[in-house]
Amino acid sequence: MEYMKLKIPEGYKNQCESFAFKVKCEEKFLYSSDIKSLEDIKKYMPDCRYVIIEMTHVSLEEVIDWAVEHEKTQVIISHIDPGFSLEGYKLLIEKKDLTNVAIAEEGKGIDFSHR
Repeated sequence: MEYMKLKIPEGYKNQCESFAFKVKCEEKFLYSSDIKSLEDIKKYMPDCRYVIIEMTHVSLEEVIDWAVEHEKTQVIISHIDPGFSLEGYKLLIEKKDLTNVAIAEEGKGIDFSHR
């Protein structure tokens, strides 16, 4: 397991450390939470089969733009701000015809054994 510790840059309201981990196994995946921008983790993402991103501070458009360029990576978005419409997220993903972006929902599972 590769463990990364990220420091929130100066100027943000929430001055804290954020943690992410990348598990190396047959299929690489990255899970990250509480990041300000996708730029915070982009360098860890390209060789991953699965990327799970907590969306509280990250723009969906930023994630979609990345997913369009990395079709082999399955992107799962979670922890969507309650102020945003889940249906709006789904429509935007469908409009871009992205099959590699999924929204984490209660009771939904991810099968990491194959794709």
